[in-house]
Amino acid sequence: MTYVNDHSVLGVGILFTVLGTVAITTRFYALVTGEAVIMMIGSATHTVGAHFPADIGAAILYYDGWDQVLLERLEFPFDIMQPLALALLKLSVLFFYRRLFVGRIFDIASWTLIGVVIAWGITFVIALTTTCGATIMANFGTLNTL
Repeated sequence: MTYVNDHSVLGVGILFTVLGTVAITTRFYALVTGEAVIMMIGSATHTVGAHFPADIGAAILYYDGWDQVLLERLEFPFDIMQPLALALLKLSVLFFYRRLFVGRIFDIASWTLIGVVIAWGITFVIALTTTCGATIMANFGTLNTL
């Protein structure tokens, strides 16, 4: 006896339909009643959906608090790693396809795509590294210093 039979397929189909319906109904209920818990938590902690002072626009240009600099220094490596990881993921799928399919036209197409993905990855890493010019430390300064 196997797990894949008429009854299991029917059960999974019904289960996913019910779970999706419950999730969408719950979301619409929270939207209509205005009781989105995540927005209340975000507003209470002054992170999401909170009101800010009216003069924050001018003050943000000169804000150089250590917490902001630390945040930007922690975010910077992740900004560099994201396109690199995406390029490596795309390359792994392309090399996997090269093992599955054969043929001259497919070889040309796959090597072309591999070249495009490598160029894309290198371009984005260079572009993100040099967003503030040749000085990498300028990424961690205030907006006014740019």
